[in-house]
Amino acid sequence: AECDEETRPIMRLLYRSRCACLWELVDDPDSSRAAWWLSVFLKMVVFINMAVAFFQSTKGHIFNATLGVVGTFCDVVFCLEFLARVISAPSKVVLIKDPFNWTDFLSALALPLRISFALHPQLRAAEVILLFFLPVVCSLKLLRYFESFRLLIDACRNSVPALPVLVYTMSVITLLSSSAIYLVESRDNIPSMPHALWLALVTVTTAGYGD
Repeated sequence: AECDEETRPIMRLLYRSRCACLWELVDDPDSSRAAWWLSVFLKMVVFINMAVAFFQSTKGHIFNATLGVVGTFCDVVFCLEFLARVISAPSKVVLIKDPFNWTDFLSALALPLRISFALHPQLRAAEVILLFFLPVVCSLKLLRYFESFRLLIDACRNSVPALPVLVYTMSVITLLSSSAIYLVESRDNIPSMPHALWLALVTVTTAGYGD
């Protein structure tokens, strides 16, 4: 029998698909104990991947070979996580628009890059990306586990409409201060209005001259 609009959400909770269960497993650490342990495992893989990239510049064939195997394992994990998110995502459009998923996509690129570098060691660009760029990208994967970071993003997004008023107020204060400095100070100290404006600007922004 077909469900009406009121009972359909309840039926979805009772009879969830495998994709829905997989999505909760990879996206919501609080949904189950397995999801929590998976999130802990993924965090450890991120830290291990960062450590591998840090120590791979160390000389020693055995050491580098071991780190290469560990790094490949981390890349496989990242690739499988990204595929699981793509397959089980309730909305592919929302998945693409979410910036947190962009780091998963870039991290998944590490595996083909590592394979390309293993087959063609002369590819300097692949080595630079693997050792310096992708570890930073992988570290950004941890941001999705900080709920306060999402709150910070929402707060910044909500404060954007008020920024023009703040910029206008700071501009008026800077212009008034620079005019007062130019009128009060002697020309030996402040030879022109641009010098006064620069002094007021670095004072308001607390940047200082840097000398």
